[in-house]
Amino acid sequence: MRLPWLSILRKTNAVLAIAVPALALTVGAKSLGLPIIVGLNASNSAYVLQGALLTGALALSLDQLFELALWRPASWKRARAG
Repeated sequence: MRLPWLSILRKTNAVLAIAVPALALTVGAKSLGLPIIVGLNASNSAYVLQGALLTGALALSLDQLFELALWRPASWKRARAG
């Protein structure tokens, strides 16, 4: 029995594992959120955009890596079924 929602849940958790710690700087941890928080404090939108793009690119890259890992050609599916 294949549970397709399980792979979606794993991908979502992996992306959140990148995005949430980016905001950990607000409690004193050094992270990818440093440019975001510095930019917000200094009203510098370039820093905020830099941090957001970096964090987003890393999260999307991880999402695509999971997509490649879960991808199986149709010929493999036919071979397993029959």
